This record gives sequence, structure tokens and C-alpha cells, in this order.
Amino acid sequence: MAEAFTRTIKNQREEMPALLEDINSFLTPHQLDKKILNSLNLVLEEAMLNIIQHGEATAGSHDISVTLKLEADQVGVELLDNGRAFNPLALPHTRPNAAEVETQKAELGIHLVRNMMRSMAYRRENDKNIFEIWIKR
Repeated sequence: MAEAFTRTIKNQREEMPALLEDINSFLTPHQLDKKILNSLNLVLEEAMLNIIQHGEATAGSHDISVTLKLEADQVGVELLDNGRAFNPLALPHTRPNAAEVETQKAELGIHLVRNMMRSMAYRRENDKNIFEIWIKR
């Protein structure tokens, strides 16, 4: 049976350090390889920043729910938010050059995520974005 961690935060950068600390505290006893932990932290940070910067809530507060699932062969991450519809997987599969980085930050972030993860999926349900990411253990 998979072990899970879930937290909900507001769409504010200031909430990210505590969230990442809680996630690392949850993962520490599971003795994941340091490379996997580093990749997971980087991917979470990039994906969360993308939601915070570009999500613009459609009404009221903008919550972001983060769920991690530890399975025997992989770690799954689900990011759920009530911001405007945005499918990060619809961005082109290009690698921005240094001159383009400033104008294409969203594409650079998804480029990093694409290259570090086992697989990803996006869907929009009940006016919520659901972005799922898996990394091999």
C-alpha cells in the first residue's frame, strides 16, 4: 500500500519553504536516493512557482493542494489548483537558449520537469488543474 502526504497552501511564494520542509521531513525516513530527493525538490519548486505566478485564481482565494504518494517503484506527485486552465504539457518541446530564458520562464520550468521525471499527465476537472508527475525510485 502506498504511503501518502497531502498539504494545501495559498498561492504565495512565502508558503513554499515550509511546504518543502514538510515534504522533506515526510520523505526522510523512506531513505530515498539523494539524487531523487534533489530532483523531486527542484521539480516541485518549479511546478509550484509556475502555478503561483501564472495561475490567477478564477474566484476567491487560490489554493494549491500537493499530494505525494510513495509506491514501491516510484514517487507520485499531484498538484491541484483552482487557477485558470493551463496545461503545462501543451508548451512546445523546445529547449530555450540563454537569450530566451527571461521571456520563456514557464517553458524553461516545464523543460526541466520533462527531463527529470518518469512521466507526467495533466487534466482539468471541476474547474481545477490537476498536474501529476512520477519519478522512478
